[in-house]
Amino acid sequence: MFFNYKKVIYSGFLLLQSICLSSQGPPPIEVYGNVTDANRDLVGVLIQVSQGGKLVNSTKTDPNGEYSFQLPQGGEFLAVVSREGYVTKRFTVSTMNIPTDNPELKFQPIGAAISLFKKVEGVDYSLLNQPIMKFNYDPEKESFSYDKKHLDEMLIGLDQIEQAEMAILNKEKEKEAKYAALMKSGDKAFGKKEWQTAIASYKEASAMKPKEAYPQDQIVTINKMMEETALQNKLNDEAKTKLAAELAAKKAADEAAAKLKGDAEASAKAKADKELADKLAAEKAAAEARTKAEAELRAKEAASALLAVKAAEAAKAKAEQEQAERLAKEKADAAAKAKADEEAKTKLIADTKAKADQEATQKKLADEAAAKANAAKIESDRLAKEKADAELTARKDALAKEAAELALVAKLKAEKEDAARIVKEKALVDSLTKKQTEDAALSAAKKVKEDQLSKEKMDAAAKANAEALAKKQADEDAAKIASAAIIAKVAADQQLADKLAKEKEAEDAKALLAAKEKAAAEDLAKKQAAEAERLKNEKELAEALAKSEADKKIVSTSTVSSGENITANVSDGKDKSILPLLGEDPKYKEAIRKGDNYFALKRYMDAKRSYEEALTFKGGDAYAKERLLECEKMISSDANQITDERQKQLLAKYPEGVTEETISAEGVVIIKRVLVKNRTAWVYEKKVFNWGGTACFRDGSPITELVFEQETKK
Repeated sequence: MFFNYKKVIYSGFLLLQSICLSSQGPPPIEVYGNVTDANRDLVGVLIQVSQGGKLVNSTKTDPNGEYSFQLPQGGEFLAVVSREGYVTKRFTVSTMNIPTDNPELKFQPIGAAISLFKKVEGVDYSLLNQPIMKFNYDPEKESFSYDKKHLDEMLIGLDQIEQAEMAILNKEKEKEAKYAALMKSGDKAFGKKEWQTAIASYKEASAMKPKEAYPQDQIVTINKMMEETALQNKLNDEAKTKLAAELAAKKAADEAAAKLKGDAEASAKAKADKELADKLAAEKAAAEARTKAEAELRAKEAASALLAVKAAEAAKAKAEQEQAERLAKEKADAAAKAKADEEAKTKLIADTKAKADQEATQKKLADEAAAKANAAKIESDRLAKEKADAELTARKDALAKEAAELALVAKLKAEKEDAARIVKEKALVDSLTKKQTEDAALSAAKKVKEDQLSKEKMDAAAKANAEALAKKQADEDAAKIASAAIIAKVAADQQLADKLAKEKEAEDAKALLAAKEKAAAEDLAKKQAAEAERLKNEKELAEALAKSEADKKIVSTSTVSSGENITANVSDGKDKSILPLLGEDPKYKEAIRKGDNYFALKRYMDAKRSYEEALTFKGGDAYAKERLLECEKMISSDANQITDERQKQLLAKYPEGVTEETISAEGVVIIKRVLVKNRTAWVYEKKVFNWGGTACFRDGSPITELVFEQETKK
């Protein structure tokens, strides 16, 4: 929470008159007041008074935040106001230089209302090692007053502390905003079960605020849920693995049974194929043997025939040779021998042919016998094959029956195993489903509980905020009532003192002087009533100004998106002027802005000069021309004539430059500065209220304290 250092103003109530009392020595000086923070009276605040470093008095505030102590005359005293967690404040009271010729003088108590504020880490508060206020006795006024120059210097330093504190608090706000964004992001990711994103956000938030338990608890919750999810996934994976293994085992059993059946069928087929191949090989071998025997027989017969032919040719050649040799010798026997030879040859041919025919007949008979034997063998083979086929079919049937029986046994076993596996799987699925249902129910119940706790937390926070706001309002009201009571008490005491003083003066003065004093007192009362009313109005104006300044800051940092032009009318808060669109000449925009502000403050001559300057940057501008006409109208109006009359009075009373006056009134100290420059006068007022607030005005219009200080620098 931001603390306004202007609340640390100590309002001293001056001694008005001395009253003769019977006493043995100079009466002590009483100091009293109350201590508050931004919202309430502070109880148990320690006020330690020392002189020359030695503690001379110590007291604490009562349940109403009030304190009081007395100081002897003739000393320099330092009052230190402190409470744990708050910035310590100091003020001094000097009771030196009080006249000793009248030791029975009694002084009005010095009132010091103090506002403490809590420390902001990182801010240099060394300035506050000095006293904020210095109360001294003023011999000329015969009363106590405060050192105004010192107060002004301290106020400037307090402004710097305030700016440093604002910078740190703004950083804290940014940190809070970032923390809130991280928590929102983490909660959103948590809701979506994006665990890693949520953990990252919670970790970053926890690093920013290590003492906050919520993000750390969320991280623990997420890790636990991740572990539970991992365990559930592991159980599911194990169940799936087991199911896959059982399915693989069943598949392997089915494949083994199928393989056994296939092997049996393949074995039977291979055996039948081998028997058929062996039979075909035997038949082929027998056919090849027959073919070979027949070939050998034909070769033998051909060789025999060739030998016979060769023998015949050899015999013929020999006979011819012998006949040629005997031709000469036995010419007569030639015909006989030739005839004999011819006959022998014919006989040989006939014998050879007969032999050949005989051999052909034998061969035919042998072939027929072989054919018969072959047919008999083929029939035997056919019968044997049919028998073998019958035996093979019987064997196949037996093997098929055996395989069917094995397959049936395997099927029954597999069905039994499947039934057991299905029962087991169903039990496992039922168990998993039951666990998932229980987990879902637990998660839902947990979420409901978390939502309920979150709602209860939010309700409690809202209730606490409402109670805090109500308490704050009650404390503020109580503080205002207490402040009003103090003011009323001081006013009553002051009025009593005035009355006593007037009575004393009435005894010593003439009736006319007494009447004049009475009239002055009545006039003062009226002025005070009027001033109180004006202060009330100015306070409202100051609050409105603060809001207006905040709005102006927001507007000044916003981007013009709709094409409309924006400016601020300080006098009545209404938007009467239109600034140029983005993209205009900056010098033209600045001149228009100055003109609008001067016009709002009723400084029509300055506004006129600013609009004329704008026309030099953008000739013929309709807006500047229109405002110029309005300025001239206001300059020539009766209202402005009244202002001119006031200007004449101010110029007649105050010299060129800055003249400062300090006015003390009920509940407020007014620092008035009149600035005279170029035959023009402005009246600036800075009002420091006893409740800690400040308000600044220029010619009755609210301004900021920074503008007040800058425009009235000497």
